[in-house]
Amino acid sequence: MKPTSDCLILIMGPAASGKTTIAKILAEVYHIPRLITYTTRAQRAGEKDGADYHFVSKETFQKMIDAHAFAEWQSFDSAYYGSCIEPGTHVLVITPQGYQKIKDQVSCRGFYLEVDPQQQFQRLHDRGLTEVQIHERIAEDQAEKRFLDASVRYIDTHQKTPAEIADVIMKQ
Repeated sequence: MKPTSDCLILIMGPAASGKTTIAKILAEVYHIPRLITYTTRAQRAGEKDGADYHFVSKETFQKMIDAHAFAEWQSFDSAYYGSCIEPGTHVLVITPQGYQKIKDQVSCRGFYLEVDPQQQFQRLHDRGLTEVQIHERIAEDQAEKRFLDASVRYIDTHQKTPAEIADVIMKQ
């Protein structure tokens, strides 16, 4: 796919499926700017404000909601996440529920990254989640899939490098 003007590429998938990595490759290799999501969750080690997320307080987030700054927002695990849309071609990491809220607002293409369950479990474990937290997160991811529809393109990420996945997205 050669994105046309004002085409939003929406990357979805379960936790630890490589969404952010793919978005970064699309930005670096294909020069498609990445829209950064706002969140009230705590910043993880290695994350950079303004590069990985815009980390804001709950008060600031509420003011943004009141000002209708977000094209979509939702709460997850006691934190809030919201997406602002800008004109032009961009890539945005989003949940399937967020996709449903945005898809009729702008020209977009949605991609869902399918991940090997064992690989997902290991990645979540490597992030420091307990086994109970991992199973809860996987169950939440499964519940989110109900928001997917026929307009979403599925990509099996098993045995593909992030660069190959980004290439698949660009060719669709």
